[in-house]
Amino acid sequence: MINAKVEALRYTPTHAASAKLPNVGNRTLDYRPAIDGIRAVAVVAVILYHLDPHILTGGFIAVDLFYVISGFLITRIIVRDMHMRNFSLRVFIVRRFRRIFPALLATVAITFIVACFVMPPPDLKRTAVSAAAAVLSVSNLYFWHSAGYFDADAITKPLLHTWSLGVEEQFYLIWPLLMLAVWRLFGKRFGTTMAVLFVTSLLASQFVLINHPNAAFYLMPLRIFEFAIGAGLAVVAVPAATRLTANLAYLAGISLIVGPVILYTTATPFPGFAVVLPCVGAALLIWGADASDLAVILSNRPTRFVGKISYSLYLVHFPVVVLFRFMHAGPLTGLDMVGLAAVTFVLGLALYYSVERPFRQGLIGKRFSWRPAGLAITAVLVIPLLAATSLTYLRNGWPERLPPELRNIIAPVASQQEDYWANAYEADKPFSGTGTSVYVIGNSFAVDTYYSLKDIPGLDPRIDGTSGYQCYALHRLLPGYQLDCERNFGYLASNMHARTADVIVIHERWAPEVPPEEYSRQLTTAIDHLRSINPHARLVIIGPRATYNERPVYERVLEYGKLQGVNQYLAGFYAVPFERMQQIDDWLRGFSDSHGVSYVSPLQLMCKNQICPVVTPTGKIIYWDGAHWTLDGDQYFAQLLIDSGVAGKVFRPADK
Repeated sequence: MINAKVEALRYTPTHAASAKLPNVGNRTLDYRPAIDGIRAVAVVAVILYHLDPHILTGGFIAVDLFYVISGFLITRIIVRDMHMRNFSLRVFIVRRFRRIFPALLATVAITFIVACFVMPPPDLKRTAVSAAAAVLSVSNLYFWHSAGYFDADAITKPLLHTWSLGVEEQFYLIWPLLMLAVWRLFGKRFGTTMAVLFVTSLLASQFVLINHPNAAFYLMPLRIFEFAIGAGLAVVAVPAATRLTANLAYLAGISLIVGPVILYTTATPFPGFAVVLPCVGAALLIWGADASDLAVILSNRPTRFVGKISYSLYLVHFPVVVLFRFMHAGPLTGLDMVGLAAVTFVLGLALYYSVERPFRQGLIGKRFSWRPAGLAITAVLVIPLLAATSLTYLRNGWPERLPPELRNIIAPVASQQEDYWANAYEADKPFSGTGTSVYVIGNSFAVDTYYSLKDIPGLDPRIDGTSGYQCYALHRLLPGYQLDCERNFGYLASNMHARTADVIVIHERWAPEVPPEEYSRQLTTAIDHLRSINPHARLVIIGPRATYNERPVYERVLEYGKLQGVNQYLAGFYAVPFERMQQIDDWLRGFSDSHGVSYVSPLQLMCKNQICPVVTPTGKIIYWDGAHWTLDGDQYFAQLLIDSGVAGKVFRPADK
């Protein structure tokens, strides 16, 4: 039973080993000021990064420093208790529960309550799901399937940062069992175990990163090597640092942390090999802390204090930033950031002294355990929150809160977004043979084109999930997706739709940072490839369209508060200046003409006087985020293609 000490897996001491504690890296379990110093650096870095990624472009590595510390501390505790024949799985889990869960639950509950007042229904619906995932310790799994950490709309998810706690909580569940198994089966060969875990997990992380970066980022097994770095420091008999080696280790450790914090960006393939540097930096600081003359850098009283409250600061900082953005129009100013940092510090202090510290030190719930009373208390706190989040999800974020005019146009957005991807791909469905067969390839923008073409009579469009992944224009610029793209090109050679379609359509994001000469090379390769497998098909390129920054369009519509004039208002939030969009549009048109490819310009069809619509003339939202169209938006574009004559001219076989 989990309630009992693990008698069967206890280490039975032999010879002199029973008389003393294990080496544990030549360290006792005394307090280490440097650890709080590292925590302070980490939490400040991530707060600044979330206030403005341009301040510290690599501030996202903060979580990895926490993982090294956790691996070090938790492993020392487990090994010590096992050696003293005093390890209890129940006690370990309860201590971890006290350390993490009460403050997390308080943060999630308050965040959800505030979100009910400031978030539009679609965002509140997603926040409700993420709140339940956080409480159930599966945030990382939820966001793995629903959001990239570096996605543009990450700033609309106030509980996105809880993914790291999901990883840590899952680590706490498997780690003591692994340590017990190693102790019993392999006779304390912890150093070898840490080395194997480090190498295996790191190589797996790097391999998965190439093709599935979200999985590499969010999944606990692919982060184990970070914990193993700290754990290895705890169990391997590392020689004690001399004054010289401690100073060198301190300088190297600080450099290995500060360098990535400043130099890494969202373009850095991460985690994989890139995360090893800051993790090793943290380990060097822990190892050299006791003997270094430079220890004051991280061990002074103010820094240690920030480190002590770092968990509470980490919990509150992202909800503060995200919820403020829902209440505040426009980008954050310098004054906004200073104010948010101050609010974060005050709320972090409040959470630390009112929840985290009392529960962790047993000042509240001192008798809490896995006994029925303790479980009942937990249920009383958790079940109402889960019920509220479930009901919010089922009610689509409570659109009743909105004025009727806005309610009618916002309400369909959430359901349309859920159906958007699920209903798009029909790879196994052959062309019907009753209309013009159209095969759409590209990235996620191609899905919009597919839905629009479905609404045009006489067309028989198809699309599938392996047709492209930003491959046709960008695959050499995105090393993380190269293998996917190579497979996609090979797939097209035998693909039924690609070989038999009357029309093949390419629609990409057309990133403004890509120089025309690179586009020219890639598109020429794509066109030659497609013509080699289907020489009779008409090729069509769909040009750029307006996209919007930071927040979904419907949030801006709610922010504006009325439909009249909303298109002009949203023109102030273009993700790419209209002039740059027009340059790309003109270049693609010229390229298409010179290569015998038909061209369709959404800018020309949709926009007038540099104003592009976000709401249709009938009052329906065109975008469900800042870039992708709703089904209403797809229907609107389809009607523009029909009314302009483009549909009949372009989307027909080449010989007609």
